[in-house]
Amino acid sequence: MTPLLLIAAGLLALVTGVAVLRTFGPGYRVGRLLATTPRVSVDEARAIAAAGRRRYVRVDGRIDSEEDFEDTEHRPLVFRRTRLEARRGTGWQAFEDRRERVAFHVNEGLSSILVDDAALDAGLVVVPRESVGVA
Repeated sequence: MTPLLLIAAGLLALVTGVAVLRTFGPGYRVGRLLATTPRVSVDEARAIAAAGRRRYVRVDGRIDSEEDFEDTEHRPLVFRRTRLEARRGTGWQAFEDRRERVAFHVNEGLSSILVDDAALDAGLVVVPRESVGVA
Protein backbone atom coordinates (compact mmCIF):
# COMPACT_ATOMS: atom_id res chain seq x y z
CA MET A 1 0.00 0.00 0.00
CA THR A 2 2.85 2.41 0.81
CA PRO A 3 4.49 2.23 -2.69
CA LEU A 4 1.14 2.99 -4.31
CA LEU A 5 0.69 5.99 -2.02
CA LEU A 6 4.19 7.27 -2.88
CA ILE A 7 3.52 6.91 -6.61
CA ALA A 8 0.22 8.80 -6.26
CA ALA A 9 1.93 11.57 -4.26
CA GLY A 10 4.68 11.82 -6.90
CA LEU A 11 2.15 12.09 -9.73
CA LEU A 12 0.20 14.73 -7.81
CA ALA A 13 3.41 16.74 -7.25
CA LEU A 14 4.27 16.45 -10.95
CA VAL A 15 0.83 17.63 -12.09
CA THR A 16 0.95 20.50 -9.58
CA GLY A 17 4.40 21.56 -10.82
CA VAL A 18 3.26 21.58 -14.45
CA ALA A 19 0.17 23.61 -13.52
CA VAL A 20 2.29 26.18 -11.67
CA LEU A 21 4.73 26.52 -14.60
CA ARG A 22 1.84 27.07 -17.02
CA THR A 23 0.67 30.07 -14.96
CA PHE A 24 3.97 31.86 -15.73
CA GLY A 25 2.97 32.15 -19.40
CA PRO A 26 5.37 33.25 -22.15
CA GLY A 27 7.69 34.96 -19.66
CA TYR A 28 8.79 31.54 -18.44
CA ARG A 29 9.72 30.52 -21.99
CA VAL A 30 11.78 33.67 -22.53
CA GLY A 31 13.58 33.19 -19.21
CA ARG A 32 14.35 29.56 -20.03
CA LEU A 33 15.67 30.52 -23.48
CA LEU A 34 17.87 33.25 -22.02
CA ALA A 35 19.33 30.84 -19.48
CA THR A 36 20.12 28.04 -21.96
CA THR A 37 20.97 29.83 -25.21
CA PRO A 38 24.60 29.16 -26.19
CA ARG A 39 26.89 32.14 -26.76
CA VAL A 40 28.60 32.20 -30.15
CA SER A 41 30.92 34.68 -31.80
CA VAL A 42 29.78 36.77 -34.75
CA ASP A 43 31.82 34.54 -37.09
CA GLU A 44 30.16 31.41 -35.69
CA ALA A 45 26.71 33.01 -36.05
CA ARG A 46 27.47 33.81 -39.69
CA ALA A 47 28.54 30.19 -40.28
CA ILE A 48 25.31 28.92 -38.68
CA ALA A 49 23.25 31.24 -40.89
CA ALA A 50 25.20 30.26 -44.03
CA ALA A 51 24.55 26.59 -43.28
CA GLY A 52 20.82 27.31 -43.10
CA ARG A 53 20.42 26.05 -39.54
CA ARG A 54 17.69 27.83 -37.58
CA ARG A 55 18.42 28.07 -33.86
CA TYR A 56 18.58 30.54 -31.02
CA VAL A 57 22.06 31.86 -30.25
CA ARG A 58 23.46 34.62 -28.11
CA VAL A 59 25.69 37.11 -29.89
CA ASP A 60 27.47 39.79 -27.87
CA GLY A 61 28.74 42.94 -29.48
CA ARG A 62 28.10 46.55 -30.32
CA ILE A 63 24.84 47.34 -32.10
CA ASP A 64 25.30 49.87 -34.91
CA SER A 65 22.94 51.38 -37.44
CA GLU A 66 23.05 53.99 -40.18
CA GLU A 67 19.88 55.49 -38.73
CA ASP A 68 18.19 55.12 -35.38
CA PHE A 69 15.38 56.63 -33.39
CA GLU A 70 15.08 57.69 -29.76
CA ASP A 71 13.02 56.43 -26.86
CA THR A 72 11.37 58.72 -24.31
CA GLU A 73 14.69 59.16 -22.50
CA HIS A 74 16.56 60.07 -25.72
CA ARG A 75 18.48 56.78 -25.91
CA PRO A 76 19.13 55.48 -29.45
CA LEU A 77 17.04 52.48 -30.49
CA VAL A 78 17.04 50.17 -33.50
CA PHE A 79 13.94 48.14 -32.60
CA ARG A 80 10.87 48.84 -30.49
CA ARG A 81 7.69 46.82 -30.17
CA THR A 82 4.64 48.40 -28.57
CA ARG A 83 1.86 45.98 -27.74
CA LEU A 84 -1.37 47.12 -26.12
CA GLU A 85 -3.75 44.59 -24.62
CA ALA A 86 -7.17 44.84 -23.02
CA ARG A 87 -8.60 42.56 -20.37
CA ARG A 88 -11.49 40.57 -21.83
CA GLY A 89 -13.13 38.27 -19.31
CA THR A 90 -10.40 36.11 -17.80
CA GLY A 91 -7.79 36.73 -20.50
CA TRP A 92 -5.97 39.46 -22.38
CA GLN A 93 -6.57 40.38 -26.00
CA ALA A 94 -4.11 42.42 -28.07
CA PHE A 95 -5.69 45.32 -29.94
CA GLU A 96 -2.52 47.05 -31.15
CA ASP A 97 0.86 45.58 -32.04
CA ARG A 98 3.22 48.17 -33.52
CA ARG A 99 6.86 47.68 -34.48
CA GLU A 100 9.40 50.36 -35.22
CA ARG A 101 12.70 49.15 -36.62
CA VAL A 102 15.68 50.06 -38.72
CA ALA A 103 18.34 47.85 -40.29
CA PHE A 104 21.22 47.20 -37.90
CA HIS A 105 24.26 45.03 -37.45
CA VAL A 106 26.20 43.61 -34.51
CA ASN A 107 29.96 44.22 -34.43
CA GLU A 108 32.46 42.13 -32.50
CA GLY A 109 36.02 43.23 -33.12
CA LEU A 110 36.47 43.33 -36.90
CA SER A 111 33.59 40.93 -37.53
CA SER A 112 30.09 42.12 -38.28
CA ILE A 113 26.73 40.47 -38.87
CA LEU A 114 23.67 42.11 -40.39
CA VAL A 115 20.47 41.37 -38.46
CA ASP A 116 17.28 40.70 -40.42
CA ASP A 117 15.02 42.81 -38.24
CA ALA A 118 11.87 41.88 -40.18
CA ALA A 119 12.34 38.16 -39.44
CA LEU A 120 13.11 38.51 -35.73
CA ASP A 121 9.59 38.18 -34.33
CA ALA A 122 10.06 37.12 -30.70
CA GLY A 123 13.70 36.16 -31.24
CA LEU A 124 15.30 39.47 -30.32
CA VAL A 125 16.23 40.07 -26.72
CA VAL A 126 18.55 42.94 -25.86
CA VAL A 127 19.78 43.26 -22.31
CA PRO A 128 21.29 46.72 -21.88
CA ARG A 129 24.06 47.33 -19.40
CA GLU A 130 22.69 50.05 -17.23
CA SER A 131 23.56 51.10 -13.72
CA VAL A 132 22.08 53.73 -11.47
CA GLY A 133 23.92 55.33 -8.62
CA VAL A 134 27.54 55.79 -7.65
CA ALA A 135 30.05 52.96 -7.87
